[in-house]
Amino acid sequence: MSRYGFSFGSEIAPVGVDLAYDDKIRLFADKLTQADAILVGGASGMSAASGFRHYYEPDEHFVRQMSAFRDKYGYQSGFDGLYHRYQNSRERWGFLPIGLA
Repeated sequence: MSRYGFSFGSEIAPVGVDLAYDDKIRLFADKLTQADAILVGGASGMSAASGFRHYYEPDEHFVRQMSAFRDKYGYQSGFDGLYHRYQNSRERWGFLPIGLA
């Protein structure tokens, strides 16, 4: 075990450890119960995994909720609206409730 604890990623076991899947689950559960704290790192992939794809692509939500912004500014996704340089704060605040919903 490293100074920072174990890392259990997709198909990756700690270096030098070749365990069966059930053994990995048991080891993970043991480490979890012994931990003082748990840090879960997540980024935009978590929202995509939950079905929120409008940040990345023009899905149904994007077309339904953001078509006016798409037509006016040429957005292809919700991220386009988050990073757009609006001419004034009123336009930006007009986008935020829709783009982040």
